Amino acid sequence: MKIFISGTTKISDKESKYYRLVLPKDICNVLDQIMTNDWEVIIGDAAGIDTMVQTYLYQHNYKKVIVYATDKVRNNVGNWACNIVDGRSAKDEREYHALKDKEMQDICDFGYAVLLDNGGARATRANVKALDDMGKFCMVYELKESK
Repeated sequence: MKIFISGTTKISDKESKYYRLVLPKDICNVLDQIMTNDWEVIIGDAAGIDTMVQTYLYQHNYKKVIVYATDKVRNNVGNWACNIVDGRSAKDEREYHALKDKEMQDICDFGYAVLLDNGGARATRANVKALDDMGKFCMVYELKESK
Protein backbone atom coordinates (compact mmCIF):
# COMPACT_ATOMS: atom_id res chain seq x y z
CA MET A 1 0.00 0.00 0.00
CA LYS A 2 1.16 3.50 -0.85
CA ILE A 3 0.12 6.44 1.32
CA PHE A 4 0.46 10.06 0.20
CA ILE A 5 1.13 12.32 3.20
CA SER A 6 0.60 16.06 2.79
CA GLY A 7 0.13 19.02 5.07
CA THR A 8 0.67 22.57 6.08
CA THR A 9 3.98 24.42 6.10
CA LYS A 10 2.73 26.58 9.01
CA ILE A 11 3.72 23.97 11.59
CA SER A 12 7.42 24.90 11.16
CA ASP A 13 6.89 28.65 10.75
CA LYS A 14 7.99 30.31 14.01
CA GLU A 15 5.70 33.27 13.28
CA SER A 16 2.64 31.05 12.90
CA LYS A 17 0.12 30.32 15.63
CA TYR A 18 0.39 26.67 14.50
CA TYR A 19 4.15 26.43 15.12
CA ARG A 20 5.40 23.27 16.83
CA LEU A 21 8.87 21.93 17.61
CA VAL A 22 7.61 18.35 17.31
CA LEU A 23 4.74 16.58 15.64
CA PRO A 24 1.55 16.20 17.68
CA LYS A 25 1.21 12.77 19.32
CA ASP A 26 -1.84 11.87 17.18
CA ILE A 27 0.20 12.33 14.00
CA CYS A 28 3.07 10.26 15.45
CA ASN A 29 0.57 7.49 16.26
CA VAL A 30 -0.58 7.42 12.63
CA LEU A 31 3.03 7.31 11.42
CA ASP A 32 3.76 4.46 13.82
CA GLN A 33 0.79 2.56 12.36
CA ILE A 34 2.06 3.20 8.83
CA MET A 35 5.45 1.77 9.78
CA THR A 36 3.88 -1.21 11.56
CA ASN A 37 1.85 -1.95 8.42
CA ASP A 38 4.98 -1.56 6.27
CA TRP A 39 3.28 0.85 3.86
CA GLU A 40 5.23 2.90 1.35
CA VAL A 41 5.21 6.61 2.21
CA ILE A 42 4.95 9.10 -0.64
CA ILE A 43 5.75 12.62 0.51
CA GLY A 44 6.78 16.01 -0.82
CA ASP A 45 9.90 18.02 -0.10
CA ALA A 46 8.42 21.18 1.46
CA ALA A 47 9.20 22.66 4.85
CA GLY A 48 6.55 21.97 7.47
CA ILE A 49 4.68 18.69 7.67
CA ASP A 50 6.67 17.13 4.81
CA THR A 51 10.01 17.72 6.52
CA MET A 52 8.76 16.96 10.03
CA VAL A 53 7.26 13.64 8.88
CA GLN A 54 10.48 12.85 7.00
CA THR A 55 12.45 13.53 10.19
CA TYR A 56 10.19 11.27 12.26
CA LEU A 57 10.46 8.43 9.73
CA TYR A 58 14.24 8.88 9.53
CA GLN A 59 14.57 8.81 13.34
CA HIS A 60 12.71 5.49 13.26
CA ASN A 61 15.00 4.16 10.52
CA TYR A 62 12.06 3.71 8.13
CA LYS A 63 13.17 2.94 4.60
CA LYS A 64 9.96 2.73 2.55
CA VAL A 65 9.81 6.43 1.60
CA ILE A 66 9.82 8.19 -1.76
CA VAL A 67 10.25 11.97 -1.81
CA TYR A 68 8.63 13.94 -4.63
CA ALA A 69 9.99 17.28 -5.78
CA THR A 70 9.59 19.67 -8.68
CA ASP A 71 12.85 20.22 -10.60
CA LYS A 72 15.14 19.86 -7.56
CA VAL A 73 14.81 18.44 -4.08
CA ARG A 74 14.53 20.96 -1.26
CA ASN A 75 14.34 18.51 1.66
CA ASN A 76 15.12 14.80 1.79
CA VAL A 77 16.03 14.06 5.42
CA GLY A 78 16.63 10.33 4.93
CA ASN A 79 18.33 10.54 1.56
CA TRP A 80 15.57 8.29 0.20
CA ALA A 81 14.73 7.68 -3.45
CA CYS A 82 13.32 10.75 -5.20
CA ASN A 83 10.89 11.29 -8.01
CA ILE A 84 11.67 14.65 -9.60
CA VAL A 85 8.85 16.17 -11.63
CA ASP A 86 9.52 18.55 -14.52
CA GLY A 87 8.12 21.97 -13.62
CA ARG A 88 8.54 23.76 -16.95
CA SER A 89 4.84 23.55 -17.82
CA ALA A 90 3.74 25.44 -14.68
CA LYS A 91 2.19 28.87 -15.13
CA ASP A 92 2.84 30.05 -11.54
CA GLU A 93 4.36 28.90 -8.24
CA ARG A 94 1.16 27.24 -7.01
CA GLU A 95 0.87 25.18 -10.19
CA TYR A 96 4.60 24.46 -10.05
CA HIS A 97 4.27 22.63 -6.73
CA ALA A 98 0.89 21.12 -7.67
CA LEU A 99 2.61 19.16 -10.46
CA LYS A 100 4.33 16.89 -7.94
CA ASP A 101 1.15 16.69 -5.87
CA LYS A 102 -0.72 15.40 -8.93
CA GLU A 103 1.82 12.62 -9.42
CA MET A 104 1.57 11.63 -5.76
CA GLN A 105 -2.23 11.65 -5.97
CA ASP A 106 -2.12 9.38 -9.01
CA ILE A 107 0.30 6.81 -7.58
CA CYS A 108 -1.02 6.51 -4.02
CA ASP A 109 -3.66 4.12 -2.75
CA PHE A 110 -4.90 6.59 -0.12
CA GLY A 111 -3.84 9.75 1.72
CA TYR A 112 -3.22 11.35 5.07
CA ALA A 113 -3.54 15.14 5.26
CA VAL A 114 -2.77 17.64 8.02
CA LEU A 115 -5.00 20.70 7.65
CA LEU A 116 -5.38 23.89 9.67
CA ASP A 117 -8.48 24.33 11.82
CA ASN A 118 -8.97 27.85 10.41
CA GLY A 119 -9.52 26.70 6.83
CA GLY A 120 -5.92 27.30 5.73
CA ALA A 121 -3.54 24.90 3.95
CA ARG A 122 -5.11 25.47 0.53
CA ALA A 123 -2.77 23.12 -1.35
CA THR A 124 -3.40 20.33 1.15
CA ARG A 125 -7.16 20.85 0.88
CA ALA A 126 -6.78 20.58 -2.90
CA ASN A 127 -5.00 17.25 -2.38
CA VAL A 128 -7.85 15.97 -0.20
CA LYS A 129 -10.42 17.01 -2.81
CA ALA A 130 -8.43 15.45 -5.67
CA LEU A 131 -8.14 12.15 -3.80
CA ASP A 132 -11.86 12.22 -3.04
CA ASP A 133 -12.63 12.94 -6.72
CA MET A 134 -10.51 9.88 -7.60
CA GLY A 135 -12.43 7.73 -5.13
CA LYS A 136 -9.40 7.40 -2.85
CA PHE A 137 -9.77 7.56 0.92
CA CYS A 138 -7.93 10.36 2.73
CA MET A 139 -7.73 10.57 6.50
CA VAL A 140 -7.58 14.17 7.75
CA TYR A 141 -5.97 15.56 10.89
CA GLU A 142 -7.02 19.09 11.81
CA LEU A 143 -4.15 21.00 13.41
CA LYS A 144 -5.24 23.35 16.21
CA GLU A 145 -3.45 26.52 17.22
CA SER A 146 -0.49 25.87 19.53
CA LYS A 147 -0.92 26.99 23.10
